[in-house]
Amino acid sequence: MRVLIAFNAPQASLDPHGRGTLAYQGVLTEVEDVAWALRRLGHTVDILAVGLDPRGELARLSQAHVDLVFNLVESIGGKDYSETCFAAILQWLDLPFTGAGPEALALTCNKNIAHGILTAHGIPTPRSWTGWDVPDPVEFPLIIKPACEDGSIGIDGSSVVHDWQQLKKGLRGDQELIVQEYLPGEEATIALMGHEQPQFLLMGRIDYGGMPSGHLPILSYRAKWVPTSPEYLGSTPYWDDELLEEDKPLREAARRVFHLFRLQGYSRVDFRADPKGIPTSSTSTPTPT
Repeated sequence: MRVLIAFNAPQASLDPHGRGTLAYQGVLTEVEDVAWALRRLGHTVDILAVGLDPRGELARLSQAHVDLVFNLVESIGGKDYSETCFAAILQWLDLPFTGAGPEALALTCNKNIAHGILTAHGIPTPRSWTGWDVPDPVEFPLIIKPACEDGSIGIDGSSVVHDWQQLKKGLRGDQELIVQEYLPGEEATIALMGHEQPQFLLMGRIDYGGMPSGHLPILSYRAKWVPTSPEYLGSTPYWDDELLEEDKPLREAARRVFHLFRLQGYSRVDFRADPKGIPTSSTSTPTPT
């Protein structure tokens, strides 16, 4: 089989402020790992770095003559909707590709929209508001996140706010935000692979036991991408050795999310427990991480 690995080119991966530099390095690692695995399985591998010219990419894809596109395009030029557009181009050209389709990506790339869908279908989620409709009074602490970013871009120690003054400061700027109740409990993630009947992979968790004093247990940008930072060193991801019986409700919730957003191929659903230890779905991520 001839497989084309498509990913966001270096010059097209960052927004004007340079956010996401380290996250982009993670994409390069993914490209190398996927190419190695495919070649080991006997497939022919080509690589396409997707840039800022959609007409050029359209021409290259039309002439690629490949059997499958392994889609690792997550963002182009810092534009949150670009991964949706690229998947739509692949679908338009009738090129088989891995991962979620444009419909699923469009629904999940905005956390405010995704939260509304989850809530409407009765899937437990933290209380959430757009940046401009937080009620007064409201119970603190809250966490502020960019609504249309992934990879923990825009999340740091100041993202958790404890009063109105901090909240108003955090809401400044022109970026769409989501404000959620801060959940202090355990963090877990479930990865799924498949289509109509997805296969559950092992449960992933984050151990924040090494987080230094003064740092809240959140997976900030530094905790995810800066190996020398106290946040990175203090947060250790690990996978359970087996699927546990007590995690069945989480798997059922993940399955509902998978079908609700019409995910396919590979996806991930994240959970965070509330103060009573009850897990809630915080987001769905149909793109590889």
